[in-house]
Amino acid sequence: MVDQAAYRGNRETILVVCTGNVCRSPYMEYAIRHGLAAQGISHVEVVSAGTQALIGHPMADPILEALAEDGIDGSRFRAQILTRALVEHADVILTAEASHRSEVARLFPPALRRVFTLRQFARLTAIAPPEMPDGRPLRDLVQHVAGLRGTTQPAGGATDDVEDPWNGSRAVYRRALDGMHDPVRTIVASLADLTSRP
Repeated sequence: MVDQAAYRGNRETILVVCTGNVCRSPYMEYAIRHGLAAQGISHVEVVSAGTQALIGHPMADPILEALAEDGIDGSRFRAQILTRALVEHADVILTAEASHRSEVARLFPPALRRVFTLRQFARLTAIAPPEMPDGRPLRDLVQHVAGLRGTTQPAGGATDDVEDPWNGSRAVYRRALDGMHDPVRTIVASLADLTSRP
């Protein structure tokens, strides 16, 4: 089992990215963080940012409400812009859309190998569990998944993008939330499995 105390000062970081940082990436940030905490995983930090962030804005109300239904308080959240420093520091960058990868690459090209859409990353983590040569669960998972990139595609001609619900109807928000819910759970479960290994 991973020694959580060993990571105090050497944490692993998940960066989640969307456009405005008020809908999709805040949901991913808070839902992943909540899921990891529920599994007792404290060494992984989760942060979010937007490529065209509405800096200082709170989450959209439907996102706040969806999180609240799961007992998560997102009221203190404020949007921030994606920066090179955030990208460079992250062990993995999960995006709402494939198009966000180009902005990440523009800011810090070496990070491209560790950028995935949320749905792509979740799909690839489910293929086979990675080995843990250095005992760093998130980094090991990212390295494993990077080697699987391109081996599977979304079923039925679907896309890996999560629809942007900004200024949309409740139905649009629900589709976006439905597109993130299961991938978040899959990623949390994969990290929990790796972290619990002896």
